[in-house]
Amino acid sequence: MKVSLLSMATAPDGGSGPQARHLKHLAATSTHVVCDNPDEADLVLMTDMRGGQPFSSTARFFAAVRRYRCKLFVHNEAPRPIRLWPGAYTSMPRSRIVPGFATAIAYPCWTGCLNRYVVSRSTAPPQSRRPDLLYSFLGRDCGNPRQQLFRLDHPNDTVVRDTSTIYDHWNSASATYDRMQREYVDTALRSKFSLCPKGWAESSIRLYEMMALGVAPVIIADRWVPPVGPDWPSFAVFVAERDIALIPDMLTALGSEWKARGQTARAAWDRYFAPKRQFDSLIHALTVLRPDAEAGRNLAAAMWPVTVPATMIDKLVHGH
Repeated sequence: MKVSLLSMATAPDGGSGPQARHLKHLAATSTHVVCDNPDEADLVLMTDMRGGQPFSSTARFFAAVRRYRCKLFVHNEAPRPIRLWPGAYTSMPRSRIVPGFATAIAYPCWTGCLNRYVVSRSTAPPQSRRPDLLYSFLGRDCGNPRQQLFRLDHPNDTVVRDTSTIYDHWNSASATYDRMQREYVDTALRSKFSLCPKGWAESSIRLYEMMALGVAPVIIADRWVPPVGPDWPSFAVFVAERDIALIPDMLTALGSEWKARGQTARAAWDRYFAPKRQFDSLIHALTVLRPDAEAGRNLAAAMWPVTVPATMIDKLVHGH
């Protein structure tokens, strides 16, 4: 399939925004072909949904809708996305996904334009792990259910720590940056299970990092929608947000399954989410969505009096 990548953002040098460049990088090992001319493409993908100047980027989007309406989809990694057009979303809540409008995808990761280089260098898990921790979580306090985790009385063979004051993922100049990234990976590899609670977004890149490291993920996000592909119950443990207090007992009971779940998680990552597979998985998800997308387009157009102003306000507030 021929895919054309458009960007709602404009880089300082006049080129595409970072997500468009990122996806083009991932497409280099894909079975699909990225073409520069949208008129020749079978599918047009608009990305960088949070970027550029508010008015110019929104105008760019509408120009694409007018010209490529029936083959245009969006790629949206916003933590709290606005339903502007049918496409692939990393964090669209379950309650807001309607037929023909959205498909869930993983966060594209492991290229030079992302921050967590320590994890990137650690994506081949050790052949033999002997974890001394039942489970772990190192992360920021950004709302429920993380606040519940930090208040919970955890067993001695666990590590659950609020890193809000000692690590800022978006500040690579911080004195603690490299050390905390290394501790993040080392702690995960010492663990049978890794807690993956929702934070600011319904989804988290942490989930895919743990799969890459061969650590069984524990997903704590009631409204998260799993991407198409993996047999998620075969390796992930799902815990309802109301049941967080039961986590120590639940994972103790599953303790003997850590190795099989971790290996299955890694195999699923290799098949669907490794850099050489991610672009294919993204296009496959959009291909599945495509036959019913006309209903999503009609819904999007009906919602524009609300969603377009909301998009522009979002860009003004966040500044990117």
